[in-house]
Amino acid sequence: ISRMGYAIYFVNCDERKICTQMNFYAGFLDVKPDAGALNAWNSTKRFGRAYADADGDASIEMDINIAGGVSRDSMVSSFEIWRLVLRQYAEHVGFN
Repeated sequence: ISRMGYAIYFVNCDERKICTQMNFYAGFLDVKPDAGALNAWNSTKRFGRAYADADGDASIEMDINIAGGVSRDSMVSSFEIWRLVLRQYAEHVGFN
């Protein structure tokens, strides 16, 4: 999205590979936000958990529930939200 890489993980999967959640993740190497910037994001945004990874790099995740299935419209909406979250977070932490 806008030349920013991200990953999608399927989580809480059973032995039949039926999963109940999807996790969207993006990390920004060499972007080192301070705790104040991360707290500001987390206290003002509803979607996307912001944190610094083990190396202090900016990271963001967003989970969606897919238990019982999900419609195409719901999936499209989740991607639209992720696109917005990713763009806003990149700007928030100063990623170019």
